[in-house]
Amino acid sequence: MSQQRYDVVVRALNGPLASMGEQKFQGPLVRIGSNPGPGGMVLTGYRGIDARQCVITAYGEGEATVGPVGTNQVRMAPHPNVNWKDIDPLRQPEYLNKGCAIHLGPVGRGCTLEFVRVEKLGVWTGGRVGSASQDVASEKISAPIAAAKKATGSRGAARIRAAGLGVGVVGCLGILVASVAGVMVVGGLWQGGFFDPEIKKLGPVEDGEEFYDAVSLKDLKEIDKQVLSGLNEGFRVFVAEPSAEQARKAGRTDTEVITDPATWDQKTFEYVAVSMATHAKARYFYRRIEAIKDDYAFVTRELRRAQLPEVLAAMPYAESRYRPTMQSWACAKGYWQFMPEVANRMEKKHGLSFQVADCALPIRGEVINWTPRDLAPPINVAKNAIYVSKDQNIDRFAPERCLIKKENGCRVDDRTDLQKSTSAAIVALKEAWDNDVLAKSGSGVTTMISSHNCGLDDSRFRPNGAVNRSNVLPAFERWAANHSPSEYHRFYGDNIKCPTRKTVDSNRCGSALPIETQHYAYSIIAEHLVAVCYYAQNYGDQYPEFAEWERFIGDDGYCSGFAIPSADEVRSW
Repeated sequence: MSQQRYDVVVRALNGPLASMGEQKFQGPLVRIGSNPGPGGMVLTGYRGIDARQCVITAYGEGEATVGPVGTNQVRMAPHPNVNWKDIDPLRQPEYLNKGCAIHLGPVGRGCTLEFVRVEKLGVWTGGRVGSASQDVASEKISAPIAAAKKATGSRGAARIRAAGLGVGVVGCLGILVASVAGVMVVGGLWQGGFFDPEIKKLGPVEDGEEFYDAVSLKDLKEIDKQVLSGLNEGFRVFVAEPSAEQARKAGRTDTEVITDPATWDQKTFEYVAVSMATHAKARYFYRRIEAIKDDYAFVTRELRRAQLPEVLAAMPYAESRYRPTMQSWACAKGYWQFMPEVANRMEKKHGLSFQVADCALPIRGEVINWTPRDLAPPINVAKNAIYVSKDQNIDRFAPERCLIKKENGCRVDDRTDLQKSTSAAIVALKEAWDNDVLAKSGSGVTTMISSHNCGLDDSRFRPNGAVNRSNVLPAFERWAANHSPSEYHRFYGDNIKCPTRKTVDSNRCGSALPIETQHYAYSIIAEHLVAVCYYAQNYGDQYPEFAEWERFIGDDGYCSGFAIPSADEVRSW
């Protein structure tokens, strides 16, 4: 079936493509982004642009709409000489006038285009009409917009903040006065509820908890779509990009799938987003990160020196809330919750000054002096570790199951020393980070974090080479045997199967990972991404470690989706 073909003509106003002048793309559908696909406008060299940022759809000579793909940021104005911060992103496809300016991506980054025209040229074969935008039918101009266009030749596309454009402007976002279906449109603002309300920012509303070790994806729908879109930046910068860079070093070539929201580990991102929203609600969370800011800055600095992803600074928070004497049922202790045998390995195998020695251990009615000699914890610590009580009347996860006293249980215990334990953690984590198999998978950040919870590959340290199936490397290799290499970067998200960390399921709900590990990495990532916003906003000018994060707290940063409290406010709670 042949129909009239309409081509879309646009011009880049900034960045690498500005010198190209007018560019023509075959309609009726033109996708625009960093990797839009065949026939699309490729925005190479622009920051903050997704693979498919927006879609322009032509409906006739001179007629077109522009709409965001998913929840990506797309803004419109009658000309480029506006303050883009005063114009909210579009929520749906909107009508374009000749000369309209379109800003793609966050304010201060991205690409600004001029919509030049739609022109008729030849014929095209039907079947291509349709929008890549989510939740919107781009092939039809919305009825209110079409009516407004008919009445005035103008439009009321997006909500304009006060004094955004000034008086007398005509065109895309000009002063629009029209009666559409009985609703008055004034100054580009619907006075009858056409536009979505203000976005609901994430912020403290309850005392809550200091840390949430598991969340449910059923709460994803509670997050405003615009806020959810903004969180992409945090996940990309702190998780996807470091993983992609490590994968490139290991020889993987298709690393764009790791950083593109359309193909990255979406399930992990969704769990991170819900966990961020959950932490952001809790006053106790902010109280605790306020109290530990010096320690958090120290660990961040050490991670940067070691060239490890700084998201790991949240690991001691998840493990101990940065409390040096916290001890688990399995006798993991200290800031980073090292097991006694792992501490011994750091000294014996890596030459660190890091010891656990002379522990008072009650065994069969008497107290013995115990020092770890093995280099890895036994397989199934609950059943086989000498230092864990076998009393069936004690809850499996109760701290009392550790037979070593929490206070002064060992004469020497460097796990409570932040500097020494952080140095040991960096050595242990680099083993996972530099592992060729995990690095090339593209899931480097999440597998490295997981390795701290379930181990990397303890068979290296056992005389008989016995494999612990719970370790992350053998778990990954079992899972990868049934998956394509193009899917490897989604390993962690694909293995979040159990609804909580304490599900009683010997099959791990069908996951390759232990139940606790399934809900481990995303909570750590979420805590760090919220902490970044708090520290940057309140201490960016005082701590050099936090100053780098100030780029995330502007109107175009992911932190703009949070109602971050001030330090004074937090201290008053």
